[in-house]
Amino acid sequence: MTTNDVLLTFLRRRSLSAVRQLAREEGLSVPEWQYEQAERVEGATIAQLEAVLSEYCYNPEVARLLIVRYVLNGREARRFGLDLARVIHVFARRFGDEQLLSLAKVAGAKDLLSELNFVEATVRLERIATVPDAALGSFASFVHCIKKHWLGWAYQRRGDFQRADRELEESIGVADAADFCVRWSYRTARGALLVASGQFRRAVLLLGDEELRRETRNQNDLDTLAYSHLVSTEAALCLTATSKASYELCELQNLIEENQERLGHYRGYLVLLSAKLDTLWGNTAEAAHLYNHAIELFEALDPPLYSAVLDAKLELVKFAARDGRYTIVFQRVGELLDEAEQRGCMDARTRLLAFEAKLFMDEAVPADRLREGYDNLVSRVHLMNNPRLTFMAYAHLYAFARKHLDRPEQSFWLARLHGLQSVLERSCYEDLYRDYVLERYRIEIEAGLSDAQWRLDTDD
Repeated sequence: MTTNDVLLTFLRRRSLSAVRQLAREEGLSVPEWQYEQAERVEGATIAQLEAVLSEYCYNPEVARLLIVRYVLNGREARRFGLDLARVIHVFARRFGDEQLLSLAKVAGAKDLLSELNFVEATVRLERIATVPDAALGSFASFVHCIKKHWLGWAYQRRGDFQRADRELEESIGVADAADFCVRWSYRTARGALLVASGQFRRAVLLLGDEELRRETRNQNDLDTLAYSHLVSTEAALCLTATSKASYELCELQNLIEENQERLGHYRGYLVLLSAKLDTLWGNTAEAAHLYNHAIELFEALDPPLYSAVLDAKLELVKFAARDGRYTIVFQRVGELLDEAEQRGCMDARTRLLAFEAKLFMDEAVPADRLREGYDNLVSRVHLMNNPRLTFMAYAHLYAFARKHLDRPEQSFWLARLHGLQSVLERSCYEDLYRDYVLERYRIEIEAGLSDAQWRLDTDD
């Protein structure tokens, strides 16, 4: 048995009980004190981690093991930011450990993601020299795997879903080959990307995988399990698959009730998604009550979850739109956009802009009201960070321009639609273009009209 064998055992399972079982199955004799020290850091703060590590300043193998366990399960490790980078960097320099130094750099770049500095984070992550080791299952491949995961997340936040999918797919491939425990949480992250890009059926299949659900429960990775139910519910709601959504919500509710201390922060999402399900069923009064309750739950968290608060408020605005109260709708959307800007809620801002753009397709909205809000929307729509929603917004504005504006403005929006090919997976782009351009103007296309407007648009 080598120290690397022990380290990899601790990398392959999330919970210590699962690590113990794996060690027994593979005939590894791991000293009991190593389990005890791993348990100490898993419940520790950054400061406590540093104190424990100082006890092993003479033993680089143990220090590396403890850092790995903290990265996987530490109390503050989910932030994986500058403080953790500093601690790792100190010990990496002390031991001359290049792989730990790379891990410290990844943690530092992740801190930039937390600060919403996605471009600089991407640049720094790209600069970190990591490769999946030829002998898969090495610590080097674990560092590479983590880097690729956060790189995918950074590209997603920048709105480049095509590149994000490639990076996430590579991180999952390395994790699968080495049997790293992060393989399940990384799969769930990719499922969330699939939902964001409109690939709802693929997301449901990926997140509903029996092995994923079984292994996350067996390894006590309850956050990943809960998140898989949450994202699956979102996908099912988008497909209007109410039975599937109800099932996933029920599973999420049971999981929260069984693990209130660890998963209580998911309760707001449970209520929010229940409200969306009631909306699909037509129970608008109950849905409105639940949306308001969700807002209360999100605001009561420490810190408050403002992005989710804005999402719930947007759903209430949609009720006003259905009732034809457009003055209130535009006023509230403007207020919520200002709040999203102030709080740095980029995803919520994108969803608000997508909703506002959709109003430009609503025949019931007075045209003069839309013309009045057009310039303001155009000045903000480029801030959207989800290319699927951006495509839909551009398509709505293109349709508005074809009806109310001049040819240069029409050509501008069609060119913007074409420009999204580089950031969307090919099938996603083709589906969107078919649904929002070709189908909308199918009659004109099939009739072979030769009017100058259509030739101008299609030739650009």
